[in-house]
Amino acid sequence: MDISTRNKILIISIVAFLTLFLIWHYIGVILSSAIISYLCLPFLKRSDRFVSRRTSSLILCMVVAILIIITVNRVMNFFLTSTDEIIRTLTFYSDRISEGLNAYTGYPVLGELLSKLLIQIGELIPPLILTTSTKIVRLLPDVLINLAIFLMGLFYFSKDGEYLVISLKKVVPDEWKEFIDALIFRGHLTLDGVIKSWFAIALFKTIVSFIGFYILGFSRPVLMGIVVGILELIPVIGPYIFWMTLVLIEILQFNYLIALLTFLFGLIFLTIIPDFYLKPKITAEEAEVNTMLIFIGFFAGITVFGISGIVLGPVILSLAKEVLDILKSSEELESEI
Repeated sequence: MDISTRNKILIISIVAFLTLFLIWHYIGVILSSAIISYLCLPFLKRSDRFVSRRTSSLILCMVVAILIIITVNRVMNFFLTSTDEIIRTLTFYSDRISEGLNAYTGYPVLGELLSKLLIQIGELIPPLILTTSTKIVRLLPDVLINLAIFLMGLFYFSKDGEYLVISLKKVVPDEWKEFIDALIFRGHLTLDGVIKSWFAIALFKTIVSFIGFYILGFSRPVLMGIVVGILELIPVIGPYIFWMTLVLIEILQFNYLIALLTFLFGLIFLTIIPDFYLKPKITAEEAEVNTMLIFIGFFAGITVFGISGIVLGPVILSLAKEVLDILKSSEELESEI
């Protein structure tokens, strides 16, 4: 390697380090915008036949911004308007549960304890909501900055993402281009694997939910299955909140057997099997890497990067494996020579 090439690599490394150091606080937001733009890339390419990439990118940002505003507005309205109703419901059901447990078990102490527990939970809700609202207000400037960075990143990644990749490849020294191409190829494989597994698991949970809720005797199993599938596509939230709510409702209606069966169904068929076995397996097969590596990547990525870590974790570990494979093959080639 000549001096100019070494200096070039040194300059690139220093600039990359300083850039990463500067944006590290917002790295999760920036990477999230890059991931969303990558997911929307097929739609952007199709829209190129009708409008400019700049226009389609701007429309994408507007749609995402509207969805975020609507979601936040609905959630805030729910918490602000339903506090009194939740407290009244807990107080009402505390008496019913106490009477039901007394008649069902013959032990009045159990009913009284659970009744007091529900009343205490109801009393804790107002100060909890007030504390949460205060924290949200304090974090509002940071939230708005993150939202602005996310939307700007989404716009520029959607408009110039492909050009950015080409430009970066031009900067890389010639002897590194094959190595970079291998990493990009591996990254594409893993990203495609994560996306395919995401939608495959959503479809799986939709079908399984329909069958399970039908067997359990719920009145609208088809609609419930669709809701589970949609919730699966929403990162972090997932369908857990849905089937756990069903369990709580059945408990409040004294259907303890159905509540237990619903809990076991949600735990085994909507959580353990799809999330801990099928999703890593599908992603690993698509990305051509070890299942354990993808499994660790999912959870480690969420811990480090937040929501975007669902995608970034498996991709980073897959790239690390690709680097090790390349180094291993180069060493074997040198030893043969």
